[in-house]
Amino acid sequence: MGRKKGRGNGSATQRFVEELEVRRLLAGVLLKDIDTATASSSPQNLATLGTSLLFFADDGIVGRELWKLEGGVATRLTSTLPASATPSPLVRMNDLMYFAVDTNGFRQIWRTDGTAANTFPVTNNLTNSLTSQGSASTVGNPIVVGQSIFFETYDATGVRLRRIPFRDARVLAALKAANV
Repeated sequence: MGRKKGRGNGSATQRFVEELEVRRLLAGVLLKDIDTATASSSPQNLATLGTSLLFFADDGIVGRELWKLEGGVATRLTSTLPASATPSPLVRMNDLMYFAVDTNGFRQIWRTDGTAANTFPVTNNLTNSLTSQGSASTVGNPIVVGQSIFFETYDATGVRLRRIPFRDARVLAALKAANV
C-alpha cells in the first residue's frame, strides 16, 4: 500500500482554502458641490480644526478659496485670494491654522480660526519684504515649531528657510488689530 501525504482527502490546495466572510465596501458621499457650473472644485489641503474640516476649493467663479465644512454645511472663509492663488497646506499653531498664499508677485502667510471674520494675512507681501535678500519667487511648506512658523522661499539663488517668530512686533500688531 502506498502512503498518503498530508491529512485528509483532496489536494493540498483544497485542504487549506477557507471561506471568507462577507465584506461591505464603504461608499463616499458628496458633501457639497462647490463648483456647480463646471467640472471639479478640486478640493485640496484638507485639515481639521476642532470639529470642522478646512480645505481649499475652486467654486468656478471666485477662484481657489479657503472653505470650512462643519455639520454638513460648507462656508467660504476667504473671498479675497487672487484667482491664480496657490495655497500651501494648512498648519496648526494653538487654535489657529496658518497657510501660505503664493500668486504671481504676491506672497503672504495667512491665519484663520475657522471664521471668515478672523481669516486674514499676518505678513505683508513677502516678495517686497525679501527684496533686500533676493526677491522670493514662491513661498511654501509652512511648519510650526514652538511659537514660530518656518517656511521656504524659492528664488533665483535657490531655496531659503524663513521664520516668523510670534514675538515679532508686526505679527503681534496684526493679531492685536484683529482682536486675537
